[in-house]
Amino acid sequence: MLNKISFKEKPNLSQSCGLFVAALVLITGLILSFLSWSNLNKQLHTTHLNSAQQQLQRLAIAIAPSLLLQDRISLNITLQEWTKASDINFIRVLNNSHQAIAEAGQHLTMATEISQHIAQDNLSIGTIKAEINFSKSDAITSRHLALGLTITALFTLLSGLVSYLLCEHYFNYLRRFTLQFKLWQADNNQQLVLPPAPQLPELNQLHQTISQLVEHQQQQASLDDALQLFGLSQPSVTKQLSYQSSALLFIEIKNIDELHSTLSPKELTEVLKRYNQLLVQACKLYSGRLERYCGNGVVAVFNTASNNNLSASAAQTAMHSLYAAQLFIGIVEQQRLQPNAPFVDFRLAGHCGEVLLPQATEPETEKHYLFSDSLHWASCLADQTEDLRLIVSQALFDQVGDNQQASWQPAKEVTDLYGGSQNSWYLQALEEKQQALIQRQIRHITTIL
Repeated sequence: MLNKISFKEKPNLSQSCGLFVAALVLITGLILSFLSWSNLNKQLHTTHLNSAQQQLQRLAIAIAPSLLLQDRISLNITLQEWTKASDINFIRVLNNSHQAIAEAGQHLTMATEISQHIAQDNLSIGTIKAEINFSKSDAITSRHLALGLTITALFTLLSGLVSYLLCEHYFNYLRRFTLQFKLWQADNNQQLVLPPAPQLPELNQLHQTISQLVEHQQQQASLDDALQLFGLSQPSVTKQLSYQSSALLFIEIKNIDELHSTLSPKELTEVLKRYNQLLVQACKLYSGRLERYCGNGVVAVFNTASNNNLSASAAQTAMHSLYAAQLFIGIVEQQRLQPNAPFVDFRLAGHCGEVLLPQATEPETEKHYLFSDSLHWASCLADQTEDLRLIVSQALFDQVGDNQQASWQPAKEVTDLYGGSQNSWYLQALEEKQQALIQRQIRHITTIL
């Protein structure tokens, strides 16, 4: 429905364009109509005048004998017949003394007068005075002017309406976009929905640019969700928290800035979600619980309270963390064999210590803040290792040091949180039977995910 134009309100852009085009067409049509009317009127008057002059010349030849004989009856009859058959309204014949000899027709005050001398044998014997009326030519030109004004009015309305509808078709996109933007601004949780793309090239470019921004925003939101899998989350409200001795596996992404610069937000989101799913599966197989941690890392917690066998020993729990680490390393190596797979630098560190954790009755899907010196020490220890090479602290090594299921390589001494020196160890290999089991688990996980 067309918007009503109120003189109290400033017209919008569509209405202004319609009024401008209508005024332009109206002015142009009026100028052309009056120019054509003036030119046609002038031509018809000239033609009419020339025709009347020629008729007077023929009349002068016809009445010359009667004028010499002073035959008034014959002159009057001839003039009356002449006025009936010609466009001359009134004719008067004068002699050389300028006395009226004969006349015929109706005398009009607004008529145009013309004259013609009557000669016989090259001697002037009188004059014909005639009045002509241009009413017929004026009527013709008036009809042409009325037709031109009618056409001008029609095209003025049509052009104004077409201009308004055309502008309204394109500028309606801006109004709809403004409305959607206000709705999105009022509720940031709502997704910005753009109206259909316009056909106007300039507005289409604007639409594409905004679409890219919206897509980038959506990808950024997805990326933030994915990064939260490797970042800090909101704490849950629970009263069932206690410090528990646990084996910790800390996994951190070191080249996150490089991934930001080389991958699009959508690609990076898919990569992070993919590795998070694989890491969750690796932890579940060995009764580990994946928790979020600050920075670009996550921590897998292995403790007796989270195992199905509540009497599991500390050594067995520590070995579970090593198995999960080796399983995740194998999965990452398998993923890197795929074509065009991005390189993600994972640093892994293992440690044993006290961690504030919920009781076993808490939901397993719930995520918590994890604050403790043990976690911070595991994150610092991860800075000392290389890509996909597990480094463990002396505390975790003491739990499994005498176990023949793993072989170790000494690493450099590191300074702990209290300024003392501690040894660290690289996991070199697991026993052959356990390694074969892990290889089967790698193929199974990469197949189902």
